[in-house]
Amino acid sequence: MTQRTLFQKPLDSRGELNALVDKAADIIRTATDYKFILVLLLMKRMSDVWRGEFEEKKKEFIERFKLDRDVAEKEAEKEVYHTYNLRRGLLWEEVTKDVRKLPENLSNALREVAELNEELKGVLDRFNFLEFTVQEHRERC
Repeated sequence: MTQRTLFQKPLDSRGELNALVDKAADIIRTATDYKFILVLLLMKRMSDVWRGEFEEKKKEFIERFKLDRDVAEKEAEKEVYHTYNLRRGLLWEEVTKDVRKLPENLSNALREVAELNEELKGVLDRFNFLEFTVQEHRERC
């Protein structure tokens, strides 16, 4: 797999960066339903928060209680230590790993996260990225 460069040339100034961000915002406003972007941002944030809490607890269990790594990880995964109830398979890195299955993986993950977090039912599980990608494809043709 060939790695692509995000920018054709280095950005020389803050103004160029601002112009690039403005252009991206224009594309998002005209080509994408912003609600899907907000849901992706929420999913990423929840994943980052969970990962940070997990790493902090794991470190505490290893250093303070002298647990071995596997036992510390298993304990640190427990719901009681987290703001959001997730599991490793629902973390951003896992859900977005296979680009070919991304819409399906995102939709499934959102449904599972909503099931695990009562307060998110009716919010996250309303989004279907499979329908979104089909709709986006139809609009381009």
